[in-house]
Amino acid sequence: VWFQLHWFVGITAGTLLAVIGLTGAIMAFEDELLDVLNPGVMTVDAEVRPRLQPAQLLQAAQRARPGERVVSIVLEADPGSTALVRFAAPPGERRGPDVRVHPYSGAVLPALRFEAAFNWVEELHRWLLLPRAPGRLVLGILALCLVGLALSGLYLRWPRKPANWRTWLTFNTSLRGRSFLWALHAIAGTWALVAYLIVGGTGIYWSFDVVRDTVQGWAGNERRAAAETMSKPRERKRAATPDGPAALDPAWNTFLAHAPNWASATIRLPERGRGAYQLTWIAQDGPHERARNRMSLRASDGALLKNELYGEQTVGQRALTTIRPLHTGSYFGLPGRVIMMLASLALPGFAITGWLLYL
Repeated sequence: VWFQLHWFVGITAGTLLAVIGLTGAIMAFEDELLDVLNPGVMTVDAEVRPRLQPAQLLQAAQRARPGERVVSIVLEADPGSTALVRFAAPPGERRGPDVRVHPYSGAVLPALRFEAAFNWVEELHRWLLLPRAPGRLVLGILALCLVGLALSGLYLRWPRKPANWRTWLTFNTSLRGRSFLWALHAIAGTWALVAYLIVGGTGIYWSFDVVRDTVQGWAGNERRAAAETMSKPRERKRAATPDGPAALDPAWNTFLAHAPNWASATIRLPERGRGAYQLTWIAQDGPHERARNRMSLRASDGALLKNELYGEQTVGQRALTTIRPLHTGSYFGLPGRVIMMLASLALPGFAITGWLLYL
């Protein structure tokens, strides 16, 4: 029964899982690929002169798109990184336009080439180009299938001497025909088992609200009910910045005084020119890219209103932030990303060998 179930799921869901794997492999190094394909846009040569202040970068971006409201500015501590300025999304759109600004000259840089292609790959990977709600459901079912295939494959190939690691991980190159395909399928599956359980488990978490709410409840981080808010159309706010772009300077100086070891920071601007700047930032010694610290600064004078450090979060809250880094492998640094990319690339191979063994 387990054998038949494994093959049935493999030859049906396996084709779509191959697509998910290929797109995931492309996305594994998306930023690096875009940087190579767009020289001088995402990164520039570091210069001796000081970089422009966020307020000056904001002014440069607003000159490029006058009358539009800036939503956020993304800055990197790396002296060669350009600034990313995001604008409000038009009605009915999920994302607004953005521009990149040279950190030393303030010049607005060309739009990223091939970014639309990568966005298409992401939508294919996350929702199979379906509307978001049914796409999440389909991807959740595929994630369940991936976990089921990994565990049932482990059960089907359980050796007589499980304590012998060579039986699990070594491949007999003298095999031919169906024996070769079976061994290749089984050994490669064993090597990729942990990776598939991680990506499948995190995919299930993202796809099903009941799972996500339950996990967040266990972690003591109750999820905010945003369905009603998301369903309401958002009106386009006027372009406004608190007391002009110069008001950013006191807030930025306050941030630097409290976060001297920052690696990247995102500044969210108040919508109507009052309120507070909301900053999320990653420390240079942060464990992963989702280890975010949060700071709230009064827009009028830059006074510190709130400073929430990642290390002060509960264990459960910190555990939740590891879900995406675990999914991409970045939690384990460059080796983890490479392993996840190779595991993703292997999914089409499992589909092909599975079909050949089935026929």
